[in-house]
Amino acid sequence: ITSPLSFIQTEIKMRVLRLAVLSLCVTGGDALAIFMGTGNSFGKLFRISTWGESHGGGVGVNLDGCPPRIHVTREDIQRDLDRRRPGQSRITTPRNEADAVEIMSGLNPEDITLGTPIAMVVRNKDQ
Repeated sequence: ITSPLSFIQTEIKMRVLRLAVLSLCVTGGDALAIFMGTGNSFGKLFRISTWGESHGGGVGVNLDGCPPRIHVTREDIQRDLDRRRPGQSRITTPRNEADAVEIMSGLNPEDITLGTPIAMVVRNKDQ
């Protein structure tokens, strides 16, 4: 039997992952405006800010407001990022980069959130 707290933590984790992946995948110009209007930050209690450009050194996201003590691994985020990877069909961009997410801050060595902002980056290898 799953405790209510465990269920809530799992739900928060899945929402964090999906928002992070969406933030990392939607980069630049008109596509970004569709989701967020003007600017690069949205949310109040849970704030997401994207940065970088697909033609620059890379793209990243800062997630602020994620509660502490949630287990989140780089592999969890990478799995969803891989699902959205371009170059997998003829209707997507031909760019075929293996985007690798790096978690820069916000997790302890055991991959548990600290309650501080989580910063992630995907470096561009195909400029």
